[in-house]
Amino acid sequence: MRVLQINKFLYGKGGAETVMFRTAELLRAHDHDVSFFGMQSDLNVPSEEAKYFPRGRYYGSEQRLVRRALDAGASIYSMSARRSLGRLLADRAPDVAHLHNVYHQLTLSILDELHARHVPIVMTLHDYKPVCPSYLTYVDDKPCHRCVGSHPGHALVHRCIKGSRAASMIAVTEAILVRARHLYDRVDAFISPSHHLANLMVEGGLPRDRIHVIPNFIADEQFRQGEPPSQDGRPTVLFVGRLEEVKGIRVLLEAARAVSSDLDVVVVGSGPLESEVEAAANEGVVRYLGRREWDEIAGLMDRARATVVPSLWEENCPMVVLEAGARGCPVIAADRGGLIELVDEGEDGFLFTAGDPQDLAATLRRVAGDPSLSARLGKSRHARTLAHNTAAAHLPALLDTYERAARSASARA
Repeated sequence: MRVLQINKFLYGKGGAETVMFRTAELLRAHDHDVSFFGMQSDLNVPSEEAKYFPRGRYYGSEQRLVRRALDAGASIYSMSARRSLGRLLADRAPDVAHLHNVYHQLTLSILDELHARHVPIVMTLHDYKPVCPSYLTYVDDKPCHRCVGSHPGHALVHRCIKGSRAASMIAVTEAILVRARHLYDRVDAFISPSHHLANLMVEGGLPRDRIHVIPNFIADEQFRQGEPPSQDGRPTVLFVGRLEEVKGIRVLLEAARAVSSDLDVVVVGSGPLESEVEAAANEGVVRYLGRREWDEIAGLMDRARATVVPSLWEENCPMVVLEAGARGCPVIAADRGGLIELVDEGEDGFLFTAGDPQDLAATLRRVAGDPSLSARLGKSRHARTLAHNTAAAHLPALLDTYERAARSASARA
């Protein structure tokens, strides 16, 4: 099968890109032909299709007013991206196009091009964009579903995008036009990594029969082999992720201040709140390691009593939970969104009240202070991840979705 993977970034920027590249590797390992389409960038992985890519767009306030005005329109509908994709499709017709994160740079204009050429379209839902102009269903320090199944103008009223009225207006305009043109009707099949996200998509108007819940997966080589290392020495818990408000890093820092005398809180990652983490590290509240590659993260997970996921927004199916499971590391997660589906309370981890640093601190002490409990939880989490999140479990469901999309596109044509 010839599969075209489409994502605006073609380098390891975040979770969507990780999923896309792992999907491509999985398909190639089983003799499927994989090609890519995205924006031009010096950071991109080498690709034979690079000559087709449109100019990269990176929106920022430092741009001149005219450029910002032009980019505002192109962030809603990009004729450049559509034409570029058309040239690629004319030369290399895929059996299916698999879309990931395409908004604001490539835009949903590419749906029109794929639809016009009768290419079956599959879209993985990495976030809540089809029902929420800001992606996150989160504003004013709490989850928000005002726009789900309702008018997207709520996002303008609450300035949901970067606290900016102008940015919010652009996102709301895009949402109105997408809904008016029924652009998502062009997608033959959606992949939702969690039931939580799938249910919100249905509530927002996407057809349930085209949404296929397929959890993300972990590559075989990331799974721990053999017995876990001993839990001797001072207990540690681990955070791996982007250092930003919605990831709950401030909640973790406050909890860490309450437990720093009993255990070490190790933080891995980078982001806009990096200076606050560095300040906490200077105070001895946490140990901050900055960005690290997978091999080192795997070793940290092997030795940690738990991996902490304190997110404030409603996570979908974050890779860090699956990665912890692959290493047999228990998870302590906030009780929101798809995280609730990923943690079996008291069996392979614990849920704490989202946004509550006292509850998080108590849960950290409970797991970190009892190595036998951590070992039992970790064993169960490893078994669960092996049962549900392997490449072998993922591939048949993925190919079945591709085939369903192909039948849908054929019937439509």
